[in-house]
Amino acid sequence: MINIRNILIILLLIIILSFLVWFFFIKREKYNLKIYTESDTKSDTKYNGVVLFDIDGTLSTGIENEKVVQYFIDRNYVVGISTAGAMYVPGNLLSFTWMPHNLYNWMEKHNFDTFNNVALGILCGKYNPEAFEHNNERNDLDIYNMFGWRKGLTLAKTAEKYGITDPTKMYLLDNDPSYLKGISIYNPKFNLICAGKPCGETNMGMHTILPKLLID
Repeated sequence: MINIRNILIILLLIIILSFLVWFFFIKREKYNLKIYTESDTKSDTKYNGVVLFDIDGTLSTGIENEKVVQYFIDRNYVVGISTAGAMYVPGNLLSFTWMPHNLYNWMEKHNFDTFNNVALGILCGKYNPEAFEHNNERNDLDIYNMFGWRKGLTLAKTAEKYGITDPTKMYLLDNDPSYLKGISIYNPKFNLICAGKPCGETNMGMHTILPKLLID
């Protein structure tokens, strides 16, 4: 009969083995580290602007995601994501029914360097939490404004990567008023669009964003 001590040793070994599997395989896949070793050089292609989409409450509840994304692609805009949802990484985006394929395909074609997650410390497709540490100096920001400020950083850095310098050509679509406020603190010249509830009365669609766009 196996004694309690042996059972505990076996359980401990199982836990250690599980942790090692998670650390060396699942975590690596979670952050897509193989993808993030691409060059940091700027794109040579000329774009008219950049737009980043929030996920929760924006893409996740949007009613015309493909059309909205395609509107920007057709106008030669860089498209990407800026989310504070810790569950989202490039590797699992297509498992969600709301994920527009044209947005995913654009990001995949560009090595996911327009994917940003401010909760996980992913900036321009790379795990780079140090880039967000400047927030620690902002004692005037609550946690929601802080995440908004970080989203502002992702918009600025994504634009910089693609050679876009005019902040009025930098769009971010979000549904959270506090996040939008934090983004505007980062740069009040950004073009921010309320694209969902609670900052608006309807979910994201062409009819909700067209009146707010400053592009043809």
